[in-house]
Amino acid sequence: YLIELLDIFREEQVEGAFAFTFVSPSYPYSDDPRYDLDMASYSVVKTCTDHTGQAYQEMPWEPKEAFGRLAQYYKDDGPDVSQAR
Repeated sequence: YLIELLDIFREEQVEGAFAFTFVSPSYPYSDDPRYDLDMASYSVVKTCTDHTGQAYQEMPWEPKEAFGRLAQYYKDDGPDVSQAR
């Protein structure tokens, strides 16, 4: 969904957009779906409450798929920042 929106924004020449929320500490992730508040979060990383993440070992969050998709978009298909004003 985020990538579709970014493509539309690029076509419409939007110069900036905010991609949801980076982290939502009040919606922590849980392995138990009954307590997984993260599934209701718009953040691109999931909040860890009892451990640090594996990808960024000192941070109390773990990247979601959206995090990786956004990074790949800006690496490969993102706007040409060399033409920025």
